[in-house]
Amino acid sequence: MLSTRTCTLVMLGLLIMGCSALVRKGRDRPFLNLVSSLFLKDKIPTLLGLLILIVLAGHVVWLAERSTARQETTFSRTYFPGVFEGMYWTLVTASTIGSGDKVPHRWRGRLVAAIVIIISLPLFGFFIAQLSSDLTMQQLRTSIHGPEDLPGKRVAMGIQPDLAGRFLDHRNFGPRHDTVLVESLARLQGGVRGREQFLEAALVADDEVDANYFTNMAQIMRGYHETVAPLTELQMVGRLAVAPAKNGKALLALPLDHLLWTPAADWRSQELKASYKAPGFTGQFDVWLTGTVSPLARQQLTKRGMTVTEEVYKRV
Repeated sequence: MLSTRTCTLVMLGLLIMGCSALVRKGRDRPFLNLVSSLFLKDKIPTLLGLLILIVLAGHVVWLAERSTARQETTFSRTYFPGVFEGMYWTLVTASTIGSGDKVPHRWRGRLVAAIVIIISLPLFGFFIAQLSSDLTMQQLRTSIHGPEDLPGKRVAMGIQPDLAGRFLDHRNFGPRHDTVLVESLARLQGGVRGREQFLEAALVADDEVDANYFTNMAQIMRGYHETVAPLTELQMVGRLAVAPAKNGKALLALPLDHLLWTPAADWRSQELKASYKAPGFTGQFDVWLTGTVSPLARQQLTKRGMTVTEEVYKRV
């Protein structure tokens, strides 16, 4: 069973080694894999916690709500099956199903119900989220199932293990960032240099906004590489990613909602136009923007040999 982090590690492993591939062994058995995932080391504490909660709360709610000679309730008077009715009530309450056939009426029973709900909902929700993640990963498929499928496939390389570990442990990059950014870098096939430098630059992300910025930047470069012209290198100019391509142009990836013409934009574009050098570079830039650009900004950038393409998320 592969978690999201494991799949990211697999892709990073391909980037690091450049000479091996990890594939599933045997046939896919989604149901059996899902059942077996219940007993993985990372899920056992949560599963045991749920079982203990169900047993303890079942006993407590039965003691608080069991029928007596003076009052008949929905819980049996005897230990069996009364305690099982209590555990059943705890389970349906924790799962938010709430069938309504077992309802506490006494104040102490309602107090127990409130405590069970407060404790069980986050625990049960976390457990279900883990299972949902496993189900999602079950849908992943690969065109490589063994060594016989490797001929004709390109394998990426160039990321050092220490850098990969620091990236995966970065507090501002979540599982989605890890997966999307690493996959985008892995799909820059054809000997693209500088992926390690880009990943190093991404480590300066101060918050989730920065993490989104670098992740979207990687997606833009991957989209240009696959749909316009292969890139040859990833270069960081401050916080900007500039990537020369085999068509003689250089891609400027800008994950911005809206680009206005400001003194900073004027200075930065002028400096880039005057100082940027790369083998085979013709002096023309392709500016790919996730959002939109103001008419003045487009006009000024065009004068400097920068062709702007808006809303590139529709293409990548």
